[in-house]
Amino acid sequence: MGRKPDQVRLQFQKTEELSNKHGECYHVCLHCVAAKEELAKTSKEEAEAFVIPKIRGSVVALRAHLQRCPHAPEFRMAQQASVTLMEKEAAKTAESASPRQESGRPPITQEFIDEFLQALVAFQVDNKLPDAFIERGSTVRLFECLNPDLVKCLPTRAQLKKLRLEYIKTKADEAAVSPKE
Repeated sequence: MGRKPDQVRLQFQKTEELSNKHGECYHVCLHCVAAKEELAKTSKEEAEAFVIPKIRGSVVALRAHLQRCPHAPEFRMAQQASVTLMEKEAAKTAESASPRQESGRPPITQEFIDEFLQALVAFQVDNKLPDAFIERGSTVRLFECLNPDLVKCLPTRAQLKKLRLEYIKTKADEAAVSPKE
């Protein structure tokens, strides 16, 4: 009876060293053990310096180790896939012109950024939006559609709060100075 053993345990070897008072033992990754054995064939000094990590026996800990283990096949395949993807992206970028050149957009100046931030704060105040709206994915995607360079200029929540308070103070000062009809 009981649960079916998790397949992740097949990639680990149980040691005799106890990890706690309840009789649970440490495990070692078979991929790391094999890597150390391969290293021992070429250089004994490097193999002695290579430390095989001991992992507690929980399935969560074992999976976490496999995700970051450089000797696990899944990790190596993911690294190779990301490298080839990055190479393809670099080739594609080199072949085509930059989006700014295609769209004819001028580079963003500090004056434009200040104007953009003022408009953003005015939009926030007029629509009674919380400071957290700037961190939402939909807000970032909206600005990416308008101009991808604007995303780099988006303020943090704390910066937006400071700008909003300055904006409200400025509006209050303008209202106090202007004559009421």
